[in-house]
Amino acid sequence: MAEQVDRRILGAVRPVDAVTGTPILAPLRIEGTGLTLRRNRSGHYAIMAADGLGDHLTAFDDPPAAPPAESLTFALTVEDPRGAWLPRRLAIALPRPWNPAGGIHDLMQPVAVPLAPSAARSPSPGWAVVLAIVTDTGGDPVRGALVEVLPEGGGDRLGWGITHARGEALVPVPGLPAFREIENDPDDDEDDDIEIVTAQTAVTVRATALPGGAWPVDPDVLGAGGAALRSATLTPLPITPGRTDRAPITLNMN
Repeated sequence: MAEQVDRRILGAVRPVDAVTGTPILAPLRIEGTGLTLRRNRSGHYAIMAADGLGDHLTAFDDPPAAPPAESLTFALTVEDPRGAWLPRRLAIALPRPWNPAGGIHDLMQPVAVPLAPSAARSPSPGWAVVLAIVTDTGGDPVRGALVEVLPEGGGDRLGWGITHARGEALVPVPGLPAFREIENDPDDDEDDDIEIVTAQTAVTVRATALPGGAWPVDPDVLGAGGAALRSATLTPLPITPGRTDRAPITLNMN
């Protein structure tokens, strides 16, 4: 005799490749204090239970009013047993908002969790790659630094990674043009019509770390900035599709 079991989940997280945005289907270890997670066939990790949200598990049409949406924060860690992606921390706010009449369907949308590739991953032949080497003022490697590759003139970041125990981060930058036209001399107003063709794109590389921070790190926290963080940049760095360029950066971790 078949038994019907109705159970409401509290949300889900979906690991994705930080470079391409594609879902990561390989099994990962995802744990969170006060949370029960279960992986499904689509590679999503459903939140089956959470401390303080027991009444939500049997409320289907209208979730309980208390606690308010996103009023509880839970910390998670993600690790790849194969080592293809670096571990990371993240925070998720529960309960997820749900108001179909108002157009809010967050409960049914998995939270994307980008994972930075490790040095074990082979970049695509057409990608530019930045090998960041982050050290402190004493020359020791800095683990857990967020490395961001940004357009030289500002704009959305082109790629990011996290340094490992040797202070290195391999940051792939996909989608750059094979050739571009630039002004021969941007500082000379008289040669505005003279352009040259180059395979290089000038970028800024920024490293940010928290002195004494735990491992693994939360790249969202580092990317948000703050007075306690240490940051330094290297600019300009010309990068080229199909090539790996080194970016040594020194952080004052005192």
